[in-house]
Amino acid sequence: MRRTWVRRVRAVAAMSAVGWLAACQPVLTGQEFKDFYDRYEPPPATTKITSPPAITGDPGADQRIWSIALRRGYRLRSDHVGRLVTVAGVPVDERVAGPFRALIDEAARNGFQLGAGYGYRPVTQQRSIFVSRLPSVGAIRSGGADGAIDAALMWVAPPGFSKHQSGYTIDFRASGVGGGAFGSSRLGQWLAADNHAAAKRHGFIPSYPSG
Repeated sequence: MRRTWVRRVRAVAAMSAVGWLAACQPVLTGQEFKDFYDRYEPPPATTKITSPPAITGDPGADQRIWSIALRRGYRLRSDHVGRLVTVAGVPVDERVAGPFRALIDEAARNGFQLGAGYGYRPVTQQRSIFVSRLPSVGAIRSGGADGAIDAALMWVAPPGFSKHQSGYTIDFRASGVGGGAFGSSRLGQWLAADNHAAAKRHGFIPSYPSG
């Protein structure tokens, strides 16, 4: 599995916060990482999504999916409206490009090939990925597919709820290495070492930290 990471930047206050994160290297718990992330949401060049986009086209089925997603802790996120730049083959907000390249370079100096699986994903693409994991609309609407919906939500956010829509989130992967969980790879372990010190040096934090 890939590990998803995000760079948070929001005007002067967020720049100061990211600088503090990089310079002070604070030790953060999973909840503190989450709080830090949410504090600077939405980031620049994004617009807050206030109503969940349609998923299946069936209002009853969509309502059931949204209720399960909210119960799991998902929340509506932001949609990118600024300039995207391609780094390591994926689109990201222009503010993320330099820090991501710097992190790639640091990884290379340590003997690792840091790549990316996904960067920015529009709502339409997120919908397509999520729907591909769902059973029939009838089963969803009747409540007979709640387990399948819950299983899908373990790996993919519904459209409107994904951090990838912001352009500030990246699925890191180990380039040239197939299979296996990223978190347990040597590169994943290097990134996570010392409370994610290497990632924090460039203003990145784990989107889904432990806990």
